[in-house]
Amino acid sequence: MDATVVQNAMHGYVKEAIGASVLAAGGFMLKFPVKTFFNGVKDKWDAQVKVLSEIQEELAEQRTNHLSHIEVSSDAQVKLLEKAVTTLEAMHLDQRTLLGRLDK
Repeated sequence: MDATVVQNAMHGYVKEAIGASVLAAGGFMLKFPVKTFFNGVKDKWDAQVKVLSEIQEELAEQRTNHLSHIEVSSDAQVKLLEKAVTTLEAMHLDQRTLLGRLDK
């Protein structure tokens, strides 16, 4: 009877050993496709991060160019607005003078 108990116990351990070996072999075989998959995902992620960095740099350059353009053109706009105001003031004075002469 003791031999049967030992034999049954060994049979259980053999099943567990075979199961563990199959599981380990399966995990080892899946390691490479999974690793390849994650490497592919990482490569795509890095490519997207690079694209976003390039877009950010381009937007920063465009913003800088736009601000410098506004800075340069604002002086010209101020001069044109001053000229327009002067002209409108002269027109207003001329109209007031004209209306004053018509009232008399």
